[in-house]
Amino acid sequence: MRPSLLFSIAFVSLLLFPRTQMNGCGWFEEPEPYGLFAPDMLADEGLRPFTFSWSAFTDTLDRSAANLADWQSLTGKDLKPEELERVVYTYTLKDLAKLRKESGKDGLKPNQGAPIPGTILSWLIQHPELREPVLDYLVFAKTCEPLAVFDEEHAWEEDKPWREEAVMERLIAEGERLYVAMPNDFLKARVGFQTARMAFYQESFERCIALHDRMVAPLQTPSRLRYWSLANKAGALRRLGRKAEAAVAYAEVFAYCPELRVVCTRGYRIESDEAWQEAVALAKDPEVQATLYLLRALQPYGLPLEEMQQIYKINPKSTMLELLLVREVQKAEEKLPLPGEYRNDFWTAQETAKDEGLIRFVQQAASERKVLNPALWQLACAHLQFIRKEYKAAEASLKKVQEAQLSYQGRLLYRLLNVAVPLGQFNHVGPKEEIRVMETILHPWQASDVHERTIALTRQLMASQYARQGDIAKQRIMENAPLDRAELDVPTLRQIIVFRQRKDLNGFEQWMDAMYTPSMEELHEALGMELLAEARFDEAIPVLEKGTRQTLPTDPFRQHITDCQNCSSNVPQKLLTRLEFAQRMSTLQKQTASPKLAPSAWLMLGHGFYNMSYYGHCWRITRFYRGQSGRETYYAGYEAGNTMLNRFMDCEPARNAYRKAAALSQVDEQKAEALFMAAKCERNLLYNLYYYQDRPAQQQAYQTHFAELQALKRTRFYQEAASECSYLLEFERNSR
Repeated sequence: MRPSLLFSIAFVSLLLFPRTQMNGCGWFEEPEPYGLFAPDMLADEGLRPFTFSWSAFTDTLDRSAANLADWQSLTGKDLKPEELERVVYTYTLKDLAKLRKESGKDGLKPNQGAPIPGTILSWLIQHPELREPVLDYLVFAKTCEPLAVFDEEHAWEEDKPWREEAVMERLIAEGERLYVAMPNDFLKARVGFQTARMAFYQESFERCIALHDRMVAPLQTPSRLRYWSLANKAGALRRLGRKAEAAVAYAEVFAYCPELRVVCTRGYRIESDEAWQEAVALAKDPEVQATLYLLRALQPYGLPLEEMQQIYKINPKSTMLELLLVREVQKAEEKLPLPGEYRNDFWTAQETAKDEGLIRFVQQAASERKVLNPALWQLACAHLQFIRKEYKAAEASLKKVQEAQLSYQGRLLYRLLNVAVPLGQFNHVGPKEEIRVMETILHPWQASDVHERTIALTRQLMASQYARQGDIAKQRIMENAPLDRAELDVPTLRQIIVFRQRKDLNGFEQWMDAMYTPSMEELHEALGMELLAEARFDEAIPVLEKGTRQTLPTDPFRQHITDCQNCSSNVPQKLLTRLEFAQRMSTLQKQTASPKLAPSAWLMLGHGFYNMSYYGHCWRITRFYRGQSGRETYYAGYEAGNTMLNRFMDCEPARNAYRKAAALSQVDEQKAEALFMAAKCERNLLYNLYYYQDRPAQQQAYQTHFAELQALKRTRFYQEAASECSYLLEFERNSR
């Protein structure tokens, strides 16, 4: 599901193991595009994955990068990030074990321990007090890795169990021994993390919690491994049914460890008021309390406004509050139609952003200025008022925005609104207003990216205004929808062509014309298709002479006993353009006045009409897509006595031509072919009217031409048709 946005733009816009148990993993969709109130407005990059999305949060942060940054706090600038990455992630257990063995035997020397680079060797040599503990830990972590990361290579081999109980037990004991030997809290936290992790995957959840509480929780270290280990504890608590404690642990990890936030949202579960009250009582840190409310707001069917109000009371400067602000404004944007679609309902979207509680809360927070970034809240207020079409109020709110306090994306929206709000207040768009708009969108302060967004916004507003004024041609040009999706009728296409042929266009109209994607040849071809659909062949000819001269995929005058979409394309045939088809149909219509030519002319006219319908193999004469959506429209039109309400499904023009051919023909073979094709048209009418009903009960009334065919049973055509058409064969058996 893709959210409709206000504009057709998007703002451009673990230790060794990145997988940490959160007990919430699973398949999820790709993220939807964002609106104008962009994720980049949040200063905290780690919160951006949680901006508005109906289906999923996408983790944009690299856990390995966070882990390497943590290691950098130990090594300082002596080792470059790429060197750390090699020793922590690239080197194998064999490489590290060899290096550890050499270190314990003789001590390390330069150029020893290949393939270890000299810079890493130098660092280990220069820090003898850390050399063996670091190598011991890396060997230990590499040994734990296969038991904590899913092994896809051996997943289906029954003799290779993923996790062996005895091995994990030995590693837990090894971890407890190493923990005592570690010289600082940084390495102790890492050993503790790995040890408690082994207990978690051993499904010894009480033991996992105890190991974390004893080995990691008491340490005074800024290492991120404190939170990675706490995330394992949260998963263990949840497995044991201690959901309130688990929720608080997840909230703490979410608050202080950006790279684990996405998985925390999947692990968080509070399913009763009692558990919620217990969690709130357990959370002593105001930021953790605020995060609890945030996590509840992110759940399906959450009440974000209520959670925002609670966070505002606890800590109005919380970044969690800003995140919910961005999400809720994006939801308001989502209710508006996407520009470039078939119709522009921007001005009639009365249901847009009607949540009075949200706008009142945003106004309050903006005016009280207790929040982290009052300018962002003031901008949100102006944006919501613009979406609600409260242009005077939006104009007043914009004047209060301190642009310098906004992020780059915030400044883009601020400038866009300064263009959009005045446009929204136009009562009528005439040449003077168009020139004003032209001067605005070409203002020299605009950088290229701002300019593109301004154009998108201008198109949206101006198309809506033109629709209100009844200037359909300009509306459709501003929407700039592809011709195969625009559903343009004959009058609109003619208006667009006339507009583009004018020599007196003002500057704005010239920009409109240059921006419009379809070429004049494509417009004439599309107009010709509509005229052909209305059987206005003589009118279509001069129009199609200015068209693209696109060749049709099959011969529209070649017919088959059984309907077939691809069979004609597999045989040698003369392929026509739509222009040549129109010329041939016009000629055939004139030939029907000649007694000698009339039978054959009516038969060929029938083939042309039939094959340009939904049932024919050359339906591309009048359509870009072969859809069936008009059947209900056809039925309603038939009941009202107007079968032309759906020309594409209607085979009556073809049936009438075939009946005239049969009535005039003196050749039995030709008469049999005409009657059979008339019977197919009659059958299609049955299909149109009773598609969702019991058709056998209706069949008898729609087999009149089959009855006429019985007098021509000895013709070659009849014998061929009876061998291919099961309906004719069944009718023949029932008639005996």
